[in-house]
Amino acid sequence: MILNDYCLLFRLARRAQGKTQSWVAGKVGISRATLAQFETGKPAISAETMRRIAPILNINPAYIDDPSANPFLSKDLITMELPRAAATGVSLEAVYFLIEANSVLKVLLLVSTTAPARRLFSGSGNHVVAVACRDGDGNIFLLALQRRLSRTEEEKLKGIPARYGTDMKFITFEGRAIGNDLFVKIVGSVALKEDIAALFEYR
Repeated sequence: MILNDYCLLFRLARRAQGKTQSWVAGKVGISRATLAQFETGKPAISAETMRRIAPILNINPAYIDDPSANPFLSKDLITMELPRAAATGVSLEAVYFLIEANSVLKVLLLVSTTAPARRLFSGSGNHVVAVACRDGDGNIFLLALQRRLSRTEEEKLKGIPARYGTDMKFITFEGRAIGNDLFVKIVGSVALKEDIAALFEYR
């Protein structure tokens, strides 16, 4: 595992989970500038410091020494955001990383047709409100959307299986309708691991 791979993982995990460099740095007693240097690929921190940062970002400390280990580890729901840039639309970097880092992954597009979803996401029809993932070690991820997807963005999201083709042999990709209670929890950032885990048990 080369340094830049670690930097990418830590930067992606921090940003996707809405944590600032200053907050993370303060938790482990280093400066924000030191963490920023590390995230840009400079050897600014030790492996021991990486192991101290890892649990803060739901990263598996064992991954620091063994790149064959699962990059993520958490007994709780790992909540991330799918940010949107004005020029490029919604970023699927976190979804791509999870797919590429796991030999087994189940991905659910969570769709809501409830009145609150229509109001929040401006319009009628089915709205993809979040993406849920479960990896082979039982980690559950909830990747929330900050706004309604455009038609192009939704096609980009649904086109992920075609992007990976035969490499997705052990990756499943499905849609899942959710009710109003779960939609409210997701929007309010209060969904629990068991709430999302239950979605993977449907047949």
